[in-house]
Amino acid sequence: MVPTRRSAYVMCVTLLLGGVQGCTANENPSAPAARPEASPSNGDDSAEERKRPPDASTTPGASPSDPGTADCLARERRAVQGMAFSMQQSIDEVMRSTDGVSADAAARVKARAERVERTLLKRCDRPTTAMRTYVRVVRQRTMDKLGSAGLDAVVSAYSAWAQSVGVEDVASELSNSLERCRMLKGSVHASYRTWWRWSDTGRDWWIELTFHNGLPRAWTATLSGRARVSYGGDGRGEIRGWGASSADYATVRRGTSHYLVWLGANGPYVATGTSGTLRVEDVGVSMDLLGARSWWCSLPVPESP
Repeated sequence: MVPTRRSAYVMCVTLLLGGVQGCTANENPSAPAARPEASPSNGDDSAEERKRPPDASTTPGASPSDPGTADCLARERRAVQGMAFSMQQSIDEVMRSTDGVSADAAARVKARAERVERTLLKRCDRPTTAMRTYVRVVRQRTMDKLGSAGLDAVVSAYSAWAQSVGVEDVASELSNSLERCRMLKGSVHASYRTWWRWSDTGRDWWIELTFHNGLPRAWTATLSGRARVSYGGDGRGEIRGWGASSADYATVRRGTSHYLVWLGANGPYVATGTSGTLRVEDVGVSMDLLGARSWWCSLPVPESP
């Protein structure tokens, strides 16, 4: 009787166990084909080989199927999401700068990227290529002040990292905010000027904002800032700030409009002696961006001549 394939395989195994040569395991039709031991896809790699970090120049990033990668990807997602507000602040600092560059934005972006890199490398042997690219771009672009071109490069690298780990919404919000803020800045302009007049006791001071709105609708602006007041004579002085108050909002109408900043509970005026002064240290005008998935936009506010 001709043996079946299964019985032939059993017979072969029996002979092999008895030391008889001539039978090979590949006579089993269901056995997988042998693979070279040197093949990089060999499933018999040692545990040490599996733990070895990849070459950053050739590996596109960690794979979610890697047992040690799922936790790292989750950490990177949290890192991307946790950096969103800081990224928007950096965008804000560049956009509101009167000369188009910001040392504070450069320092903020660099410090946050380095902190995230240190944290991830302590826990992950294989951070994604997109994360490493983001850190490299930040280092290249934040050696001095951060300007428009550097901001674009940093936001682009950050967006690519966010997309690579599956949090595209974070990237979309920041990119939309930057684009819409630039469009707004092209049509809405703000400036300030400090005024004073003689009074019975000395001088009255106030700060006036001027808006030029070329858009077909009105906008609501959030105001903030601070001024240093010297009352004169006795050497007294203080900082007067505004912001985070129901009185610190202005309606920016179409065309040209003016607004007096409230410098205290009594209104926009500050009384000093005849030799008193008022020096503006910071002026902020922020406008909410209309539409979903966006942050806010701060405008540069230079001093009027």
